[in-house]
Amino acid sequence: MRADSEGPSGPFPTSSPAADSSLRPGADHVIAVAHRAGNDRAALERALSVGVDAVEADLRWDGGRIVSRHARRLPLLPVYWDRWYLRLDRRPQLTLDELLERIRGRARPYLDLKATHQSFLSALLETLRRHEAVDDADISSSCWGQLAELRRSEPRLRLLRTVGDERQRAAYLALPSDDPLGAGIAIRRNLLDEELASDARVRGVPVYVWEVADLEAARQVVAWGATGVVADSLELLRALRSGTELQLGPGQS
Repeated sequence: MRADSEGPSGPFPTSSPAADSSLRPGADHVIAVAHRAGNDRAALERALSVGVDAVEADLRWDGGRIVSRHARRLPLLPVYWDRWYLRLDRRPQLTLDELLERIRGRARPYLDLKATHQSFLSALLETLRRHEAVDDADISSSCWGQLAELRRSEPRLRLLRTVGDERQRAAYLALPSDDPLGAGIAIRRNLLDEELASDARVRGVPVYVWEVADLEAARQVVAWGATGVVADSLELLRALRSGTELQLGPGQS
């Protein structure tokens, strides 16, 4: 029997999937995630050649299909924009189907959701199930209510609350100790400190840290017990994979 608790988007189960000990803070292996490598075919192959643990991709809903890209697109035009640029790009977009096929058996998908349409969530679950990738995927979103919807539909998913600003950080620390969603966090480097890292260890949830730019920053978050590091530098990720240049965090050996 399952009890339900009211969440941001309605009731969601109070029970959470069995925790994977390898994803808890302080696990022996720090997960190396190639930041945005899943948004571009060339970048994807470079990351896979290094042997990263996971590839991050930003997922958007575009014309009834899920595509992998960070930039937004102007309606009906192959023109993409972000805060700092505007570009024309006529190349075929990388779809989630293609991404999952390319990384199968080589790396895990780390999927950051950039769309909230209900059709998007349904298509996401259908695609993960079709590729038998439900148990492999890590899914993050800054829309925490969206994560609750996914938990209701697929309890096995590994979910991460995105913590990208001080408001979200405060909201995370205010969560009850028996948080029914049972989600980890994907947090910006400058928002992580010992207090929050300790809170995550007590909860036993994974902590992924992004905007980790150098080895010194990586050492710090690993010392605090980070589960995974999301970085642009393939050299840094290679060092994480080897473990030879990083001090181990709490409970590590």
